[in-house]
Amino acid sequence: MTKTYNLQDLDLSLAQEYISSQDPEISLRFFLPLPNWMDGDTPAIDHPQIQILEKKSGPEWQFFFTNYTDNAEQSAKIDGADGIIFMGVSPQKALQLTALIQEYMTEGQDLTPDNITQILKRSHKELGIVDRFDKSAESIEKYFHPYQHTGLMGPYLPKPNTSSAVYIPGAGEFADGPTVTPQKFENGAFINFPGVKLSDLFARKSSGELKGRLVQADTFLRDRTKPDGSKIIL
Repeated sequence: MTKTYNLQDLDLSLAQEYISSQDPEISLRFFLPLPNWMDGDTPAIDHPQIQILEKKSGPEWQFFFTNYTDNAEQSAKIDGADGIIFMGVSPQKALQLTALIQEYMTEGQDLTPDNITQILKRSHKELGIVDRFDKSAESIEKYFHPYQHTGLMGPYLPKPNTSSAVYIPGAGEFADGPTVTPQKFENGAFINFPGVKLSDLFARKSSGELKGRLVQADTFLRDRTKPDGSKIIL
């Protein structure tokens, strides 16, 4: 039986601080903004991957897709505020992904849901990119800096801001992340809290403002270190 973890199950006293690597061969990721496909309160385009997601703030129309690393369903808003992050992207692979995306771009026209679907399929099959999830453009500007490109679309490195995370050993799933379905893991995972220092964790949790996202343990340990640059110890 799969063990399900929620935020309330985490022992925050075990959290460690970390910063992200600035090595593009390790920490580079690629952001693809989604166009505004809304017409007032309803989608301007009918597509099977555009569905309503019930959220605490109310229902939202979102574009659904799969993250093959967590085996979780993701969704991104279709009002022009969100996009899709591709993880595990080297500088060379970022160039290949840019070229792939540009195949579907026509001057003066936005990418369509069908275009995005094809980009997701081909980036998986042809480029081997399995880890992708939703991210807001606002978050990109706050937590990342561009890597050798201009404009919103393209490769980014995370800013080396001090953040914190809690390690969970073994296998299970995390149900309190930003995904539609729980994020699953088989060989350990970290629940990370970007931009939140250890000194702020408990206050954020008490106020209900603490939000975490699962990162597979091998990925986390590969591209993150302690703030002093030393390895993170499990």
